[in-house]
Amino acid sequence: MATALLLAFLSVVTHSLYDFNLSLGAIGIYVAAVMGLGASLSFVKKGGSLLAPGLNVVAVMLMLILSTVLLLGHTEHQTGRRMLLEQRVGEALVHLERAVRLDPLNAEFRLELASVYEGVGRVRSDNDMLQKAKVEFERVLFLDRYHPRSSHLYGTFLINNGQFDEGLNYLMQSLQLNPRFGRAYALYARHCLDKALELYFAGEKERAAIYLEKIKPLEAKLQEYAPGNLALALSLGQTHFMLGRDNQAEEYLQAALAFDRDRASAAMTLAALYKHLGKGDKSQEYFNRAMGWEQDSVRVYQAFMRVRTPPKNGGGV
Repeated sequence: MATALLLAFLSVVTHSLYDFNLSLGAIGIYVAAVMGLGASLSFVKKGGSLLAPGLNVVAVMLMLILSTVLLLGHTEHQTGRRMLLEQRVGEALVHLERAVRLDPLNAEFRLELASVYEGVGRVRSDNDMLQKAKVEFERVLFLDRYHPRSSHLYGTFLINNGQFDEGLNYLMQSLQLNPRFGRAYALYARHCLDKALELYFAGEKERAAIYLEKIKPLEAKLQEYAPGNLALALSLGQTHFMLGRDNQAEEYLQAALAFDRDRASAAMTLAALYKHLGKGDKSQEYFNRAMGWEQDSVRVYQAFMRVRTPPKNGGGV
């Protein structure tokens, strides 16, 4: 009976760690009920005290109440997620907040709530919402600091709120926790590259180089855990372009053309590269290809044309 009760208690307390948690908790509770009450009633028949069965009933009822509260929290969370899919953000927030109140130790519920607070705060330019998001992110990390998604989302939140280096540290922590997620490498590299460009255009080339250096070691780490993954191709190509390593830049940028999400930016960077090398026809070719894919990518071309001035006889675009 004691073992069954312990199983039930641990199942419920650690429920946020497993998808099958509530089923496991329910099984533990029912086992405790059958074993504990059965043994207690048998003891009473022999003339024993009512204290033992009374305590067993109280323990089982408390576990049932706790499980019911957690199930209600789960229901509120699912309702909130459904509201989000239906674009009913205000109603979704009510249900997600209720879910967190019912199940305050569930890091996943808090993470979802923090993300919604952040989204609403950005759309409405509402600092109170952004502060609520920060508080929830910090609580999530307190509850489960070893979940890569928590570190990833909080790092992105900090970067978007001007705490760049601190946010970058959390993104690196996310990579260390899940070193096989190629897209996370690409996001880390993209933030470093954007910061480097910002500093470069502000005349702080030495500081810009520091962020470019953070990108280079990522390739070896990614290939160690996910050989053949080219998620970093665009960022590495643009990094080599900024550092004047034209051959390496061309190699990575050509590889990045295979990714639908990166091909327009890669083509525009290639257009800038070929313009710099004096290959006007090729520059025009890649410029036109990029415009056909995504017209807004012209900003990539303009940015990298500012990085390195092409020769006067460059021709092309």
